[in-house]
Amino acid sequence: MWVIDEYLYSTYYANSADFKAAISNCIITANTDKQEKLDSLLTLNFQTFKKVQVLAI
Repeated sequence: MWVIDEYLYSTYYANSADFKAAISNCIITANTDKQEKLDSLLTLNFQTFKKVQVLAI
């Protein structure tokens, strides 16, 4: 997950408040600062099926 790579991996946080702040900052700025990265990871290409047979187990 890119959040771990960008904000948490190999980063030491002295206390849980700093750790929580880093995660909050990631979430808050994701739509503005990381929009290009999000666009490359999230696509709207879903596989659809015309006719699906559901089997009871």
